[in-house]
Amino acid sequence: MATPQTTKPIIGILCNNTAPLCDRWLTPFKTRDIDVRIIKPRMNINAAKALDGLDGLLLPGGDSNIHPSFVGRDPNPSPDDHDIIRDFTAIALIREAHARNLPTLGICRGMQEMVAAYGGALQKLDSDIHASGYNHRGDFVAMDQEVHKITFQPNGQLFPIFKHLCDDQRRLGVNSIHYEGITEEGWNSEQSTRLRDVFQTEAQCPDDKVIEAISAIDRDFFIGVQAHFEFKGELHEALFGEFKRHIDSHHEKHSTPKMQATPDALPS
Repeated sequence: MATPQTTKPIIGILCNNTAPLCDRWLTPFKTRDIDVRIIKPRMNINAAKALDGLDGLLLPGGDSNIHPSFVGRDPNPSPDDHDIIRDFTAIALIREAHARNLPTLGICRGMQEMVAAYGGALQKLDSDIHASGYNHRGDFVAMDQEVHKITFQPNGQLFPIFKHLCDDQRRLGVNSIHYEGITEEGWNSEQSTRLRDVFQTEAQCPDDKVIEAISAIDRDFFIGVQAHFEFKGELHEALFGEFKRHIDSHHEKHSTPKMQATPDALPS
């Protein structure tokens, strides 16, 4: 006779084309009993095929910035590092994942890729506020220090997740390791019209009004955050615990149990 064989949920993680993927992006899922599939950047990727069989998608941070041509800026003449193959891959995956309502989390560069996928206006930011973590790259303890506060929207998707950690003004201290982002002005610009049709803001930095978190409208869990919540701690547990809940739910709805042959029972 045959009995159902339990399968694990699977998360797809987009890696960089220019640098290896750090273990800190893999561990949160392995420790939560979720299998990992690495998605390698490729020009003209078949996003539908790449996402088939997945229960979630992670767009992690990286050491490169999105190429200016993707976000309506002239190509930057400075020697900033870019990963244009990842740019093409991420944008294709985001649009396909959004169409499928696939649980998706973008962190730092990953959130910026969500912005770029729908034509948003990314720009250079005040590095004194947002990029101080770059001074400590490789030292995860130093990178994960509070740099500024973020204020959550009261009726958003993220505030209930972090409410127990916020002060009475819905504020939370976060790390910050990014040179680029989207400001309130950029969010409200004509260029970002399509972005606003797809996403809503979830949190801002009160110091300079940079958008710190977004969520897709009418999607179960399609979240972008600028802060590096992959580092262990209370913030990590809150966000990744909720992400796991949506990954598990997707798996339960869409997986087909495999049948495993077992010996027939002996007569009693």
